Amino acid sequence: MNFGAFTPSETSSSINVTTGAPTVALAGTGNVLRVVNAGATECFFITGDSNVAAIPDDNLSLPAASVTFVAVPPDHTHASAVTNSGTTTIRIARGSLG
Repeated sequence: MNFGAFTPSETSSSINVTTGAPTVALAGTGNVLRVVNAGATECFFITGDSNVAAIPDDNLSLPAASVTFVAVPPDHTHASAVTNSGTTTIRIARGSLG
């Protein structure tokens, strides 16, 4: 199945992921997120409002050194990620496919 190329908006976000489930405001516009786990530790990812908090083993798994595309509704303004142990960094670009 071909969805076309991903076109990012002008800005992106990063999360320095720990066991504390930090939250970050999502920058840019669009209905798709390109999420890159740039580290060597699996983490768990979720989007929502400013109160969103990721839960280990309960949200979308982002394996180490992976790239994932996630559809998001316009009212999802924040993202959170958490590790079971250790740290990693995820980079998030909001944009569109097509």
